[in-house]
Amino acid sequence: MTQNCRRPVLILAIGSWLISGFFLTKSTIWLCPLLIVLTFRDKRTWLILLMVFRLLLITQAQDQVYQGLCQVFPVDYTRIDQWRVTIDNTDYLFQGQLPGSGRYRVDAKLIPFRTNRYHSGFSEYDYYRSLGFHARAEFDRFDLVTPLEEGWSFHLQQSLYRQLDGYGDSQNLAYALLFGGSRLLDRSFHRSLREIGLLHLLVVSGLHLRIYDRSIDRILKRFMVPRLIRRGLILGTMYGLLIITDFHPSCVRSIGLILLQEGVFYRKTTIDRLDQLALISWLMLLINPYWATGTGFLLGTIAHASLVLPRRPSILRLYLVILPFQLLLNGILSPFYVLANLGLACLMSQVLPLLALTVIVPVFQNIGQWWLLGLIKILHQLHQLDLLKLEVMMPSPWVIGLILIFYILLLLRLESEIATRWFQQYRIGIFILLGVVIGIAQTAHIDHQVGVHFLDVGQGDAAVIITQTGRSILIDTSRSDRFFDHLRYLGIRHFDAVFISHRDDDHSKWVDQLSYHSGYTSRYTPLPGFQLLEAGDRLSFDEVEMMIYHPDRNYDNENDNSLVIQVYAHGKTFLFGGDVTGDMLHASWIEDIDIFKYPHHGSLHSLNPNLTNQTDIGLIVLSYGKNKYQHPHPVVIDYFNQTKLHETYHQGSIHLYNGRFRCY
Repeated sequence: MTQNCRRPVLILAIGSWLISGFFLTKSTIWLCPLLIVLTFRDKRTWLILLMVFRLLLITQAQDQVYQGLCQVFPVDYTRIDQWRVTIDNTDYLFQGQLPGSGRYRVDAKLIPFRTNRYHSGFSEYDYYRSLGFHARAEFDRFDLVTPLEEGWSFHLQQSLYRQLDGYGDSQNLAYALLFGGSRLLDRSFHRSLREIGLLHLLVVSGLHLRIYDRSIDRILKRFMVPRLIRRGLILGTMYGLLIITDFHPSCVRSIGLILLQEGVFYRKTTIDRLDQLALISWLMLLINPYWATGTGFLLGTIAHASLVLPRRPSILRLYLVILPFQLLLNGILSPFYVLANLGLACLMSQVLPLLALTVIVPVFQNIGQWWLLGLIKILHQLHQLDLLKLEVMMPSPWVIGLILIFYILLLLRLESEIATRWFQQYRIGIFILLGVVIGIAQTAHIDHQVGVHFLDVGQGDAAVIITQTGRSILIDTSRSDRFFDHLRYLGIRHFDAVFISHRDDDHSKWVDQLSYHSGYTSRYTPLPGFQLLEAGDRLSFDEVEMMIYHPDRNYDNENDNSLVIQVYAHGKTFLFGGDVTGDMLHASWIEDIDIFKYPHHGSLHSLNPNLTNQTDIGLIVLSYGKNKYQHPHPVVIDYFNQTKLHETYHQGSIHLYNGRFRCY
């Protein structure tokens, strides 16, 4: 039954966001809340159709080759290996090393971004399209024709970063907190900040922008500066941050709201604050629909609403509202993290303006450095605390269910008093029903992980086998820290067995950070505490049977000492090839296998054309990422052109179980 809409602009914005999310992700998870939103009746609901029309205008990139002139500039100062390539007024992304900005003559391949979506919800396609890139550019040849000066935004970022020299070792952290340049942080420290939730609280949500806005306004008010000048200075500051952050949605939102609020003020009309936020959010989606699936857009909108809507805004209320996102995005929640974020958020509202002041008055940067060093020590200690730390598989149905309930309650409270009263009347039955549904979904989610997972870990190998009884077996760890995100998604903290094919970093980097019962590796590439295996050895774990085919002796080439393992699991036979060369492969190994984990990330050196039965395999998995070795080599792709290939770089992780498979 439809009901009258008390806040039509809010429903318009939410409906447009849900339609955009459904269109871009093709996930049915967006449909249920979309149908609920569409039950609110209002004559202006037809404006949602504008969003549909805008989505239909999106053009899809296709593989193509370009030869000719183009302009190349760095994306920004914090991404020195990423370049904006402009061809016929269309921007493409090049990742790699170049002599500098300029006009280049290139032979380039223009390749669409990967569309697979990680279990965290991140999509490379959505992310880079939201930044204005149409596709990825890969140069086969490039010649610098005319050097060009970097844009003024690059020089602004560079000068601001150099202005923070007084922070010493804390310079990168100071820049990240002040301007959002978290890419400069050490990767392990960046992971810690993300896990604790501080980056989401301050940088991703755009809270630091709100702090600047309020601080500048308060200071200028004390000096009785006229409103027009105050808002003009704030608008100029936000515009500078917009350029520095490469059009981060939080900056776009802040500028849009300032312009709208000033227009309303000088026209002497009134627009509800929530309607203002909803209107700007809707316009942002019309401009760039790809923001709909971005963390920055959603988290920033909710954070801004929690600050501007209450009569008495508080950091405490803000944090309580965005708290569910910490669990949703990171899969980790700890009472220590909650208390730390709450304390730091309240502290940052006072400290961040003072840190910003040190950009203008560098003499105080020594004090700022002392404070940041203390912050780093506190965060390091917090990260080590395992007591009461809750880890869940993400996306976990029960967590997502609880978060949806949380935000639906907020929406009902804002939209309809009748709906709120109805919910209160039947809340016990609703919670019981939802609890049962979420419990069933969680059980199904755990069971759903049984099978063999080839993980998307960039340029490296990692595979997980989960038995019917829940025992877990790992084959290689890769070198990417994305590996740990996969483990959290699968709900694995401890392995029953770990196999390391050989000692190369892209197969074994994280082995010292794992908890496991027993470890196995090649006899000729030993690791401390690992049992050594060679050709002829057999092992079994529940219904999973493993046969070691290789190595049979010590080889001069380290790659040829890799373990080659045949695995029978869940009704299928797999062959894991490690990094062996093609000469090591035998026809008898390949005759009866269903899935072949092709060796060495698709290298031509692992191809043995004499083994023609390689092309009879049901599925060949190529595990690789962006790399300087040109893996997989074209000759390998051409050789298997009649065979079903799964490339983790393009299609993500693959989960196989009882003849079925899914990519994620």
